[in-house]
Amino acid sequence: MEELIEKIIKKLDMNAKEKDIKIHKDLVPVEIKADLQEVEQVLMNILDNAIKYSKNNSQVLVSLSKSTDKATIKVKLSQESEHVLSG
Repeated sequence: MEELIEKIIKKLDMNAKEKDIKIHKDLVPVEIKADLQEVEQVLMNILDNAIKYSKNNSQVLVSLSKSTDKATIKVKLSQESEHVLSG
């Protein structure tokens, strides 16, 4: 899962640089059983919106954590609320 997040961040890097937005990552290795194309589409949309609606010179934090039976992805905008995907 962390490789997928890295791939998405790389795809959106130019958009972030245009607004001088720094993307910080806190990712742990997690394996999930899911349709990775659908997960990629959802994460791409969330991160694209995070960049699009963030102010210039701001930060976006993407974190991936796991517990015994689930993975959690959080996207937190500087000075904004956080968006959590869990399952």
